[in-house]
Amino acid sequence: NFDLSEEQEMFCASVERFAAPIDVEARRKLRLSPTGYDRARWQDLAELGLITLAAPEEAGGIGGSPVDLVLVHEAIGKANAPDPLLEHGVLPARLLEGHEALESVLSGARNATLAWAERSQRYSLKPAGGTAEESGDGFTITGEKTFVLGGLLADLFIVTARLYGETAVFAVSADTPGMETRAYRLTDGSIASAPSTRLRGSITTPLLSSTSCPPSAYAQRLNSSGLASACSTTLSPSLRNASSLASQSAPSRRCNIGW
Repeated sequence: NFDLSEEQEMFCASVERFAAPIDVEARRKLRLSPTGYDRARWQDLAELGLITLAAPEEAGGIGGSPVDLVLVHEAIGKANAPDPLLEHGVLPARLLEGHEALESVLSGARNATLAWAERSQRYSLKPAGGTAEESGDGFTITGEKTFVLGGLLADLFIVTARLYGETAVFAVSADTPGMETRAYRLTDGSIASAPSTRLRGSITTPLLSSTSCPPSAYAQRLNSSGLASACSTTLSPSLRNASSLASQSAPSRRCNIGW
């Protein structure tokens, strides 16, 4: 039986209502804000339970099933909504399990993003230049990250680094001394990274976990799938191919951070 439950249908309808009102003018206003997104809208998204959906119940979340996540991401993609649910919601909810910052992230009071990409690493999740060393009761991280989604919006960076030859993950506050964040706008108002060639000191932070980061491509494809579905039913055939390619383009808020 592949029919949706009544609860799933109601939840999906709520997401569609939330995403639908974003017209061209509203989107432009959102993109021209200092961070490329509106914190008040993010708080509304959190109150819908979309962030807690990705976290297990024992961690304070709703513990949504894979089908629940599919429905949410397809609805957001179908509306072509600008909400960064993947980078600021799903990934942090998964990676911060057991960390003290998780509660504030799930409530929408704090915004977190994953900083994993490095120069010349393509899409490898293994850090090459970012390293971590024990320092007092914590760790010192040295290195540079690029392609940080929503970097100007984030209060907390989830940073990957090499520790004892393995990939470790650290929670680093955005206001940590020694961190440099540089960004520039694209023509659509989104924010992209500016190259940085200098290391800006080091950061001491508690170890979050020592694990490989889960791939984000799955949820990204769900967004694209929803948008492609909308394109196939609302656009003329001559525009569908272009819209399908646009739905797979790079996420809309990026920045570069260095230590």
